[in-house]
Amino acid sequence: MATIPPHPRLKDVENAANFMAPVQDNFEVLAVDVAKWEPTYQKGSPTTVIGPPNSVTHVLDEFWRDALDGEFRCTVAGTPGT
Repeated sequence: MATIPPHPRLKDVENAANFMAPVQDNFEVLAVDVAKWEPTYQKGSPTTVIGPPNSVTHVLDEFWRDALDGEFRCTVAGTPGT
């Protein structure tokens, strides 16, 4: 079975004296490098909306990240949804 090489910026948490510090650092690395912690794209560009979206139809459980990295999830589908 093939082994996946470790991410070059992740810290080893197995033998860490203070477990939470490297875990938090790893979370931030993954959020930026892997999850691309960026605003939701609209028409090919990151949104400039601050706060929840207030137009366009949204579907249940749709995820939205605003221009200031605020995170929202649609709980009622519609235009604009809730």
